[in-house]
Amino acid sequence: NLIEPLLEEWQKVGEDPKYDIFLEKLKSTFFDKKINTGGKIVVFSEAKVTTDYLVESLRREGFNQILSIDGKNRMRLKKILLSEFDENFEGEKTNNYNILISTEVLAEGVNLHRSNVVINYDIPWNPNRLEQRMGRIHRYGQQKEVYIYNLVARDTIEGKIFVRLFE
Repeated sequence: NLIEPLLEEWQKVGEDPKYDIFLEKLKSTFFDKKINTGGKIVVFSEAKVTTDYLVESLRREGFNQILSIDGKNRMRLKKILLSEFDENFEGEKTNNYNILISTEVLAEGVNLHRSNVVINYDIPWNPNRLEQRMGRIHRYGQQKEVYIYNLVARDTIEGKIFVRLFE
């Protein structure tokens, strides 16, 4: 009885300022050749529901070169992931995807340094996880300057924690 009215109200919300800024920056900044010399970006989110939302929303906007990785498909898509985003991949490197969207499943133990841009769509509560995400492109052998973007609304608990961490 309590949840149904809240769900009905939530479904009336038709705007997403965080996504709007993400989309704007995707069109104007994240692929700017002055910073993104490899033409690839890596986007992290903690929740699969968020990564699914991002993939669906971006495809509606005409972004079609998206590789989405989560716990269910990681092993099946491993060779594609490595050939697209691992500079050390010894096979044939491919360029079929320019956006990698992943849950925390890729936050550790994988090289993604064909990209030099990481976008943290959300910030994990554990700062070490944030560091691990950044480390995917800041690898030994990275030849490009690394850019990290964190999408945070300042007036939220997440925003206040983030500001506090980096003071």
